[in-house]
Amino acid sequence: MTQKSQLQAEKKQVLSEINKLPQAVDDKITKDVAVETFKNMTSTEQLDYVKQYLLPYKGKLNNPQDAYLSVLFPQAVGKGNTPNATVFSQGSEYYEKNKGLDGIINGKKDGVVTVEEATKKVTDFLRNAKR
Repeated sequence: MTQKSQLQAEKKQVLSEINKLPQAVDDKITKDVAVETFKNMTSTEQLDYVKQYLLPYKGKLNNPQDAYLSVLFPQAVGKGNTPNATVFSQGSEYYEKNKGLDGIINGKKDGVVTVEEATKKVTDFLRNAKR
C-alpha cells in the first residue's frame, strides 16, 4: 500500500469514527461530548486524532515552538524560530483570551504576545525534561 493510499484509508477511518460520535441538535459535536468521548479513549486511540490534526503541518513543524503554536494559534506556525515575532496583539479576541501570556518573559505587559512568551512554559518544560 502506498503512503498516499494508506493516508486516505486512515482519513476515511477517522471520518467514520467522527460520524459515530454523538451529535448535538444542530448536528455539530459539542465541546462537552467531544471531551467525554476523548476521555473514554485510550492514549493510543487519541493519537490517531492528533495525527490527523497535525498532518496538514507536515514539514512545517521544525521545532517544539511550531508544534505548540499549531495548537495554540495555527496561523503562527513557521514563526517558531523567531522569538520576537508577534503571535497576538492587544485589541484582538485572541490576545484577550491569552493575555496572561503577555509579559511572561520580562514580567511587563506591552500589549503583544511574542513567540517566546507564548511558548516559554512548554520550552522550559522540555528543557527541564532533558536533564
